[in-house]
Amino acid sequence: MSWWDTGEGDDVIGDRPADLLTSALTGLAEWRERTHGERPSLAGLLAGLGALLSEAGRTVVVTAETAAGPVRGEGDAARAEGETLLPILREALEKVAAAYQERWERDPRPSEVAHVVAFVLGPAPERYLRAQDARGLELTGLRAQIGAAE
Repeated sequence: MSWWDTGEGDDVIGDRPADLLTSALTGLAEWRERTHGERPSLAGLLAGLGALLSEAGRTVVVTAETAAGPVRGEGDAARAEGETLLPILREALEKVAAAYQERWERDPRPSEVAHVVAFVLGPAPERYLRAQDARGLELTGLRAQIGAAE
């Protein structure tokens, strides 16, 4: 398995985390289509990731940097949708954490998880996101911003 620098500090991502998240996002898209008639929204996915990456005393807001401007996982609708995604995302992030533990003897940083998700979404967002979010999406990156709890 190969790992590479993201260009931000000493953050790294690897093939195994990317494969795990590809599988999870594929399953998530299929589940949402079956149960809700469409794939998840970008904001809902970001809200779910932010909820899982948040820790006691601090929140994480995940923002997609796109050619059309930033998209944040914020707002009541995004948070409500994000909550429906938590079981699948939680399982995937636990497996990603195991890969980081095995190689680096630490958990992935929120910024590393964001980089892996951006890597997976980038070439084909239509595989994972609802049509209106994926159409013409030029994802230039994801950023996980850590702040104080709400």
